[in-house]
Formats: sequence, structure tokens, C-alpha cells
Amino acid sequence: MVDRSDVQRDRRAGSTPESVSRVMSRLRREGIIDSGRRWTAVLDRPRLTALTTS
Repeated sequence: MVDRSDVQRDRRAGSTPESVSRVMSRLRREGIIDSGRRWTAVLDRPRLTALTTS
């Protein structure tokens, strides 16, 4: 169950389920992460870090 206040907070921060899905798809295509239904693995930590600090 998703708490409604979590959804509202996420939308204020600009992270809708759709935007998260697009970013995750791009990171998978670029080989930075791999993910499945209930898991995410970081495959290239330096590239991921570079994206988050730029």
C-alpha cells in the first residue's frame, strides 16, 4: 500500500512514476544499472556517481 502523503511529496519533488520509469530505462540502456521486478543492481558506480554530481 502506498501512503498518499508519499505520492504527494514525490510529485512535489518532480518524481512521478512515469519520470522514474523513463530514467530507469535510460540507465538500463546505458548499462549503468540492471533491474527486475523487485530489485535494482548498480553495474557502473562511477558513471552513476558522475550523473548525480554533475
